Amino acid sequence: MRYRAPDSEASGNSRQKTTSAGLHVAGYHIELEGQALVLLGKFNPGIIQPAWLAHQGLIRPEESDSAKIDIIRSEISLFSIGSLKLLTQPEKFQIETVAVEESPTIKDLALGIFTVLEHTPLSALGINRDVHFKVESTDVWHAVGHRLVPKDVWKSIMEEPGTRSVIVRSNRPTKEGRLTVRVEPSARTQPGIYVGTNLHFNLERPQILQVLDKMWEQSQINARKAAETILEYCTG
Repeated sequence: MRYRAPDSEASGNSRQKTTSAGLHVAGYHIELEGQALVLLGKFNPGIIQPAWLAHQGLIRPEESDSAKIDIIRSEISLFSIGSLKLLTQPEKFQIETVAVEESPTIKDLALGIFTVLEHTPLSALGINRDVHFKVESTDVWHAVGHRLVPKDVWKSIMEEPGTRSVIVRSNRPTKEGRLTVRVEPSARTQPGIYVGTNLHFNLERPQILQVLDKMWEQSQINARKAAETILEYCTG
């Protein structure tokens, strides 16, 4: 998919494709990686559909024609354009992909849509990244859970305690948003570790689009760094 940005200040940045460079942590490699942008507000799902995107010059006509439409109704719109999946509900808008090289496209397309829909109320922004790591052995896999959640206290309560999920969130939001990190066994690869990050902003509409434009790329770098820091700690 090749997104054509409209002539607007919000979408004026030059687009450069990013690649999923491997993390340099012994014993792990990325099996699957995904990104998602989530906006909360008041949306009209029936409007945001491939034909409308093409009419606004946000995608090419042939991309609209080849789009995979799951459902388009007044209460929900769900369709895919290339590697991007777009979901619109009355209070939620989301673009997601597992093709991380399309990361700039997610940002640019969202900015383009809501530059056109200039009166759509927006109240929150979420920037999510999910990474599933294949680990070289079950010993390494167990070491992550034991390092993050030591089992000594649990052994007096139950037999063979195992870590199912660890969720850590910053107590106070900053200008960089409120960060939540989740670590748990991967449901996609075994033995594997899943690390998910969510960067959340509660802002007014103008600030949301500005933050998205300025912080999208850096937030992806920070999410990868967070995962690398956790895995390095667990193998140290």
